[in-house]
Amino acid sequence: MLAKVIAYGRTRAEAAARLARVLERTQVHGVITNRNLLAAILREPEFVAGGTDTGYLTRHHPAELAAPDPAVTAVHALAAALAGQAARRATATVLATLPSGWRNVRSADQHTSYEAAGQRVTVAYRLDTRSDLASPTSTAAVHATVDGKALGGRITAYAITPDGVDLDINGVRRRYAVHRVGTEVYVDGGGTSTAFAEVPRFPPPGAAGHAGSLVAPTPGMVVRVLAAEGDQVTAGQPLVVLEAMKMEHTVTAPVDGTLTALRVAAGEQLATGQIIATVEETTLEDTVLEDTGEEK
Repeated sequence: MLAKVIAYGRTRAEAAARLARVLERTQVHGVITNRNLLAAILREPEFVAGGTDTGYLTRHHPAELAAPDPAVTAVHALAAALAGQAARRATATVLATLPSGWRNVRSADQHTSYEAAGQRVTVAYRLDTRSDLASPTSTAAVHATVDGKALGGRITAYAITPDGVDLDINGVRRRYAVHRVGTEVYVDGGGTSTAFAEVPRFPPPGAAGHAGSLVAPTPGMVVRVLAAEGDQVTAGQPLVVLEAMKMEHTVTAPVDGTLTALRVAAGEQLATGQIIATVEETTLEDTVLEDTGEEK
């Protein structure tokens, strides 16, 4: 138990509403709690009417009661993205005085992706850079979509800081608190909280590939394939030769092992980071078994 919260009122409905409001405004980060479930139960009509019994959570499944509202998750994702760009501007060492995303001609929107409850959420946003929100009376228009869908016809930012944003979305103005710990981002506002894991903006090439995968170091065309699937290869052995910018680039085996997958052919055009082949390293156990003639 983290805490015990007690609320009272003249009626059951009044006490439940007060307790729900307190829970919704409580910020608890870093651990998984039942805060959202409790707040949802306190606002559920049957509970407020006193119709609770041992079958209550059978009729009202906890997963359904505490299910996040996609519309709120989308707004929280936008708040996380805007606070993130404010944090980057605050620590920028180059052109730090320019507004985030500034261009002398309008360019593409900025993009940030998050993982929330096992789902990918992608925010595309652009700020009206005529205002830097430095003045207390300044505002900035925000153009944003989440997973390709617009949040509303009009979004106005009254404040954007690393710790939170003050947004008016279609006439409803709210403050969203943002707490960042590494790549974990927690957003509180609108009566609930959302935990996000920020997806790297520029993942290293081949980061999603299978262990032992070899990737194209540069865009180019395959001019020679020097090995075949199933071959035993040694560290440093040339496997594939690429041609790029009138130069040849040789992709070699990083370790002794077996070429278990070869995904390219001569004449194929590759993009940077595209997986070329996979080499499974020969382990000490493999070597011992071969020397003794035992079967694996």
